[in-house]
Amino acid sequence: MPLILPGNVASATAGAFSVDNSCRYNRPDNPDLSRTPGSDGNRQVYTISCWIKRGALGTFQPLFSANNNFADFDSDNTFRVGITSGGAVSLETNRLFRDCSAWYHIVVKVDTTQGAAADRLRLYVNGVEETSFVTDVAVVQDYETDMNLTGTSFEVLHDGGGTRTMDGYAAEFVLLDGTAAAPTEFGEFDEDSPTIWKPKNVSGLNFGTNGLYLKFSDSADLGADSSGNGNDLAVANLDATDQATDTPTNNFCTMNPLDNYHYGSTFSQGNCYVVTNAGNKTWNTSTIALTTGKWYWETEVAVLTSSWEVGIAPRVSESSTEKLGDTATTYSFEIEDGATADGHNVGGVITDLRIDSNDVNDRDGARGDILSFYLDLDNNLIYYAHNGNILNSGTGIAITAPASTIHGHYFIACGDHGAGACQMGFNFGGCAAWYDAVSSAVSDANGYGNFEYDPSRGGASDFDSSAKDFLAICTKNLGSDGG
Repeated sequence: MPLILPGNVASATAGAFSVDNSCRYNRPDNPDLSRTPGSDGNRQVYTISCWIKRGALGTFQPLFSANNNFADFDSDNTFRVGITSGGAVSLETNRLFRDCSAWYHIVVKVDTTQGAAADRLRLYVNGVEETSFVTDVAVVQDYETDMNLTGTSFEVLHDGGGTRTMDGYAAEFVLLDGTAAAPTEFGEFDEDSPTIWKPKNVSGLNFGTNGLYLKFSDSADLGADSSGNGNDLAVANLDATDQATDTPTNNFCTMNPLDNYHYGSTFSQGNCYVVTNAGNKTWNTSTIALTTGKWYWETEVAVLTSSWEVGIAPRVSESSTEKLGDTATTYSFEIEDGATADGHNVGGVITDLRIDSNDVNDRDGARGDILSFYLDLDNNLIYYAHNGNILNSGTGIAITAPASTIHGHYFIACGDHGAGACQMGFNFGGCAAWYDAVSSAVSDANGYGNFEYDPSRGGASDFDSSAKDFLAICTKNLGSDGG
């Protein structure tokens, strides 16, 4: 089975097709893109293609729907397709889809005119046909589906009948009206890394009457159709802050909902917003671990009801009595209410920054303070900034070399150790979890990421001489600069 793009380093090859944008679907917002055809297209022959990075597991998450015609991730993390009346399931995979760190490419190919029953509905994941199903019901030959039907709403990543919606990121959504296309029309195996399935340019395909192509390239109109048909979709509960640069050709770090220990944090905004439970000593880590290189990310101080920590750790917490920073080779800011905003103390392995409650985001639309983190794993130092102001006089805090930690790497990590739930928003450069848009839009030295402050502070006099050109934590940077 080909890789599901945990880090598509091969896509960084010069001249390779690059996907620039995706759309973040934040499930609690009930986002939706929809279009109701004004005329019939082909109801027997069509293809859906989309790249998906899941944000949550264990819930119904639609790929598309058109009345009784649908495809979705089921609550047991299988994938289902239904095209017959009554909403019955035609195919449901035995395979589970439980990776929130990788991109999946899904193709649903329909041609009910085919003589062989097995050819009327086919499902492909990352270029390979799915053949093992818990449910496999033959579609009646020449059946006319609800797809491309006049007056029937076509919903993208939404079920159309309620509040079921995708959670995570979607890119390169294509509907071909009247064509049953092979997955090779949308993707290809990399010639240098033949287990990696990657996107290809689809702009030259025959989209048909109701066909469309969503590139998500216009942040002011995420429903804009790029097929040339002008089949724009109506946009609900999505705005410019939901346009992302986390894509199948450049996969960005997020926090990992599968590394969710002790009291159970909740995740939203494409797994870049973390709410700790009203318990004690929660601990969460990122999707990408780092071993070498220089890396940058930002964290917003959001709702603060007790002390919380954000920093790095070589592993997930293994004890409910630990908090981030309690143990050797874990390093964190400890953010607490009620003290000055300019304190910066290093005590043992814990670094404390105490911020008054007036400086945090109380979710009234005002942004909270932003902490910047500069992690230098070539020289084993970490630097911090508060609202763009470098702390500790630009002197890096020494950390244990990754090779000498328990697992040989560091995760980005966060948690709390108080009685109340805390909230924090992360910006790894792929899509910030602020409530307002990133205003500065600063990229790293390689042109990746979208940050509030400058990742490349080594070019100024802020840091000691060893530090320069910190980069966004994304797969194109991992491929060229270690990781």
